[in-house]
Amino acid sequence: AVMDSFSLGQMVNVEFSVRGREWKSPSGEIKYFNSLDAWTIESDEQNQRPAEEPFLSEAPWPSDEDIPF
Repeated sequence: AVMDSFSLGQMVNVEFSVRGREWKSPSGEIKYFNSLDAWTIESDEQNQRPAEEPFLSEAPWPSDEDIPF
C-alpha cells in the first residue's frame, strides 16, 4: 500500500482536494459531508524529527477524605 513506506509520526507533504456534498434524510434533516481526495504524498525530509515517546504522568490516588463538592 502507499502508506507502507512511511512511519508513525513521520512528517509528510500531501496534495489533496476537498469535496463536500449535502445529504437529506427521508425525514427532511439536512447534513453535509466532506471528503479529502489525496493525489500525492511524499516525505518531508527537511522537517523530520525523532519520534517522541508518549508522556505518561502518574496521577495521585483520590483520597476518601476529600469530597468533590
